[in-house]
This record gives sequence, structure tokens and C-alpha cells, in this order.
Amino acid sequence: MMNGLFSCSQTVLLRGAAFFTKKHSFCRALFFLIFALAALLGVFAPQTAGAESFYTGDGGRAIRLALLEPEGKNLGADNWIPAYIQGVLSADFSKYSAITVIDRQNMDKVLAEQRISKTGTYTEKEYAKIGAVTSANHILAGNISKSSAAQYSLQLTVSHAETGARKASFTVNTTPEKLLDAAALNQAAADLLGQLGVNLTEAAKAALEPAQSEQAVNAQMNLAKGIEAMKKGTVVEALSYFIQSANSDPSLAEAVNRMNSTRAEVSSGSIGVDTRSETAWRKAWTARLAECDKFVADYVKNTPLASYLVYSTDLQQGDIDIDKNTIPISFDIGLLPDKNWPVPITGVVDAVYAGLAETGQAAAWGLDWPAKNASGGASQVTPNITVKYNVAVQLLDEQGAVIGTQTVPLSAGWAIIFRDKKESAEKSQTSVTVKFPAVSADKITEDFTIKIASLDGANVTNTAKKNKISILTAENYMKTQTGRSYKTGDTGPAGGIMLCTVFSMLEVAPASTEFKATWSNAIARCKSLKVNGIAGWHLPTKEEFDAMYQQLHKQGLGGFSNSWYWSSSEGNNNCAWFQDFGTGYQYYLLKRNEYSVRAVRAF
Repeated sequence: MMNGLFSCSQTVLLRGAAFFTKKHSFCRALFFLIFALAALLGVFAPQTAGAESFYTGDGGRAIRLALLEPEGKNLGADNWIPAYIQGVLSADFSKYSAITVIDRQNMDKVLAEQRISKTGTYTEKEYAKIGAVTSANHILAGNISKSSAAQYSLQLTVSHAETGARKASFTVNTTPEKLLDAAALNQAAADLLGQLGVNLTEAAKAALEPAQSEQAVNAQMNLAKGIEAMKKGTVVEALSYFIQSANSDPSLAEAVNRMNSTRAEVSSGSIGVDTRSETAWRKAWTARLAECDKFVADYVKNTPLASYLVYSTDLQQGDIDIDKNTIPISFDIGLLPDKNWPVPITGVVDAVYAGLAETGQAAAWGLDWPAKNASGGASQVTPNITVKYNVAVQLLDEQGAVIGTQTVPLSAGWAIIFRDKKESAEKSQTSVTVKFPAVSADKITEDFTIKIASLDGANVTNTAKKNKISILTAENYMKTQTGRSYKTGDTGPAGGIMLCTVFSMLEVAPASTEFKATWSNAIARCKSLKVNGIAGWHLPTKEEFDAMYQQLHKQGLGGFSNSWYWSSSEGNNNCAWFQDFGTGYQYYLLKRNEYSVRAVRAF
């Protein structure tokens, strides 16, 4: 690292390109001194929503609300929007008041049993019936219509269940952006709560003013799309949306419940079991497999492989060339695939395969799925996806003058693999060292800027948005994956030990979890492992094991023995790679042998 020149950082965006600036160490010291003084004076006193109430008084505690799905008009392919509105409003009413919102899943089931419509305009008698069967004393209903490509009209009404008397109403014409990022729905919730006598605090009003986070919006959108898919009877599609919803927001209980129940239904093998003939049973399962094939093909076609363009803030200085008065400067940059991209594929395929296996009829029916598709052709559920970009990087001096430009090729991808009766995803990523071999010593200033100048020769902002590329410093990337910064040797969230590089972060399971097994058993047991309630472990690759040996074991960390450890890397059909932690030597031996096993999980 260039001592004294590159010790604190700041990320800025300028003219559609991504920048990173390294400041003088004095700046850092001054900043933290100011921040510390400000914190003592209460200027930056942290506030969290959970630390204070969102309402005063009883918060509408006496109200039991049946929040119905608004009737949709002219929505076309966006027929999931009513369920989205219902989900967001349910979350807002539950969070910002003491109102009891009737559980949507149970309410829908009861209304279906009573043959009561879940949307539309209701009479006083229908309100009373809905209130009676759902145990609600208030009912929220309404409609959402698309009046043009740039405008939606939303009307909501809260009525007393017994009398049908209107207690609150809200009407707004809004843009698609404000509807779908939930800004308009937050406004509706705040307005309706106020009319119902809920006295919101300033903290609640502030929380309801902006759009919701991308994570929360994605969770509610995918939940709504899954509900709509279930109405159409496309169970595989529904499961994929529920998986994406729960993955976006694990705290969204409805998404988790629907995912688990739908997965259990798909995995049970019960589809077609009540048919009168073997032929009809096979036909039902062939249709299910074809539905899964189509889902994966559509997902791969329509879902861009999101990625992270990550660069290190640790600028390296080489030896000074005294004769030429130049200094080489370099830093690392890499392209990393989004870990969430393959989750819907692996989750759906595993559930469908489990259901097919449960029938016990796959061989008799001639269905070699997922090795082949439902029609016996090439598999459609084991795609191999790669994205590639030529990244132009510039080094700028303090005045913004370009010192040098380098273009590097980067790629990232996912390979979906069916192995040992389970679908899994193996990522590929690249990282390189960007080198500016001869920076004039006269241009060494307190500030340097790294500029991502173009992607494939095109504008950075537009290309990144189109292809879902997030451009981050290595430190900020790690924070997005873990919620905090770790360094090698730290204790991880599951109680293991952290192994960190510029572009990856692993938690190695505690030594107490170590065991001996054959190679296949090692893979299976690592996948099913839970440590302090945390899952997502895997048998390390030989590259990961070598890093564990070099950075942990040789430093006396991790509690490893001087044993042979299985890696997940195969040598051939019969052999797999192992690493000797006594010598660091790697080779491959027969998979039937029993060696030591230590699991890891990636962030």
C-alpha cells in the first residue's frame, strides 16, 4: 500500500461514471475526530424505528380489519398488482398501528369456503357476512385501474362490517413508479390510519413518507406474483416466486409459509395420484415436468444475471524507477455473480425432482428427468450462464486529469448442476490486477481517483442499469453481503472463523463440527449442516481449502488437525481432491476413502 497517500476513501458518482477517491491520512483523522465530537454532542445520535413507538394512544387496538384485495381493472399482464397492494397495506397497518389485520391466507380460505368474492363492490349485507366469517369489525376494499401507461387510479375505503358505514377513504392518481415502489401505498396507509383515529408519531410519518426499500418491494412483488400464479394453477411458477420473496426478505412470514407449503405440495408426489389410470398419472407428471422446464427456460431468458463490479481500495505501489522518475501503481478489480440469481432454479428443480422420486414410477414411465427434459430431449434445467464485459478503468490525479487508462476483460456466471440427486449452482468469477506501470512521480498527489470509464465501450450508468451491475468498493461489497465488515480470523455469525480476501468471504465451521466421511457423504452432510441455527454450508473446493491452509492453519487459526481433508473438487468419476494439512500437499484419491471434513459457507 502507498503509505501516507491512500489511507481513507470516499465513493462519488460523476458524469455517469463510478469514482473512488483515496484521501490523505490526515483527512481520516480529522473526519473521525469531528464525528466523535458530534456524536458526543448528540448531532449524529442514532435513531432506530424499533426504539420508539409509531403511535400514541391505543393505536386502533379495538379494530379487527379484513383487508381485501382491491379489484383490478385494465391491468393486463400486471394482474398481480392487487395482491401486491393488499400485501403492502397489510404490512403497513400491522407495523404502524395496533390494528389486528386478519391473516390473508386464512381469510382467503374462509372466503373461498363461503363462496364470497375477495374483490369487488360489496353491499351492506355482504360486508356483514364478510365480517362474521372473518371475525372482522372493519373491512378495507377498493379498486385499482390503469388509465394510461403513465397513470394508475387507486381508490380505497374502510367500512364498518356490521353497518357498512364508511369510516375512511383514500383516492389518488399516481405513476407506475410511485405505485410499484410503494410510495403511494405508504401514503394511503398513513392517510387511512389517521382517519381511523390512529395518532401516528413523527417517526411513523417519516418512515411512511418515502418509497420502501428495494428488498421489501421485491419481496412483496414476488409474493403477489406467486399468489396470482397459484390462482392460475401454475404451481411451479408460484413456488419460484415464493422462493424469491422469502429470499429477498426472510422476515416476511407469509412468503416463508407459502414457500414451505407449496414446496411440500410439489415434493409430495401427490399430483395425479387420484387419476383413474396409470397413463393419466404419467401424463399429469409429464405436464408438471414440462412446466418446470418452461419456467427455467423463461427465467434464464428474461432474468439478467445480476453481478457486482468490485474494486479494491488498497492501491499498491511498486519500486520507484529513479532514472525515469516513475512509480507503478496497481489495484485489484473483479466481477462477481449475484448469489441470489440461481436460487429459484435450484429450489424449484429440487422440489419437483423430490416429488417425481416420491412416485416411485419415474423409471417405469421412462422419465429421466432432469438429466433429460419432459419430452426426452436435452435437459433444460441445468443451464450454464456467463456474462462478459470489457471494463475501461482510468486513474486520475487530484485535478481530475487522466494519468492512465487500462481496459480489462471480466466475466462471471453460474453453472447449474444436478449431482447426487440434488440441484446445485457453481459460480464462476474473475479478478485481475489493473496495472498503471509508470505513473510520473511528479503527479503523485494527496488525492487519486479510480474511474470506471466505460463498460463495453458504452456509458457506465446506462449499461450498469440495463445489465443489473452494481459497482462497489470491495469494502462496501462485503457490507452488502454480510451487513458488516470482517477480517480473517474474526468470529463469524455462526461461531466459525472468517476467511476474507478482496473478493470473497467465507466462514469456516467451528472445529467441533469436524467429522470423517467418504467424499459423497461429506458433500451431503455439509449441505445439511446447521451451526447455531445457520444453514447454507458446503464442502470447500480445493482452492478454498488451500486458502484455509495458508491463511488460517499456518497461522495457528481454525483448530485444524494435520490430517487429510476432502475437497469438493473432483479429479475424475472415481477420485476427488484432498489436502494434507500437515504438508499443504494436494492430490486426488478414491472417493470411497474416509478423510476429515470441514464445511464452509460463502456470503
